[in-house]
Amino acid sequence: MTIASNRAIQLAAIVYQAIRQYNNNGKFKLPPGYKLAAVLGSKEVPYLGFILESGKSIVIALRGTAAVSELKRDLQFDQIPFPFVRNAGLTHRGFTELYASALREPIMSYLNKASPKKRLYLAGHSIGGSLVTLCALDLVYHTPFKQPVVYTFGAPKAGNPDFVRQFNRRIKHSTHIANRYDFVPLLPPSFDKTVYRHVRYRYLIRFQNKGLRGSHSIKSYYKELVRRRAGRSRPYYNGSPKGLLSAP
Repeated sequence: MTIASNRAIQLAAIVYQAIRQYNNNGKFKLPPGYKLAAVLGSKEVPYLGFILESGKSIVIALRGTAAVSELKRDLQFDQIPFPFVRNAGLTHRGFTELYASALREPIMSYLNKASPKKRLYLAGHSIGGSLVTLCALDLVYHTPFKQPVVYTFGAPKAGNPDFVRQFNRRIKHSTHIANRYDFVPLLPPSFDKTVYRHVRYRYLIRFQNKGLRGSHSIKSYYKELVRRRAGRSRPYYNGSPKGLLSAP
């Protein structure tokens, strides 16, 4: 698989729709062949993402931080034991508590009723990437889906070395894409006995776009992946997907 595979481009485009969902009060473009299965979030943190389903696959997509009020959770980077898997190490308090309060119940409820014959994809940008990382390890223990495929874009670290070892042992299909000019994947910092590591497999790319914010945006990640495909895929945002996001 090349880093700019069709699957990476497709999932980046879907994650971009998660931020559009937030910005447009729930409205976004569904990829051809998919139906909206569930809207994810809570009253305190609305429109975190969604679950999509097609005849062959399920996609859970989560956005990154979109409001100043959400930064408080991002900065709660002390660690707590991951509460859903025994002996799974320590994870970021803010991410873990957000996952527990706003995402876990609807995701687990849906997956435990869905067909395990379908391929399950989890994709997220920024904090959404950290949240799907936590979710992936949780669901392999508590749902029939034992081989999820995980893609993250510009995601910060989610846990300590023990968590990373558990994740790497159980999650065989993971792709974590980070821009060298994006500072968010460098976070959170390790200090004293609080140590953070990235899970595998991590791929570094290089692009700069209108400063720190532009170099971190999911739209910029998407455009860079499309550029690397040398024009073989057309952008999803122009209203003419032309099969780019057709259901697998």
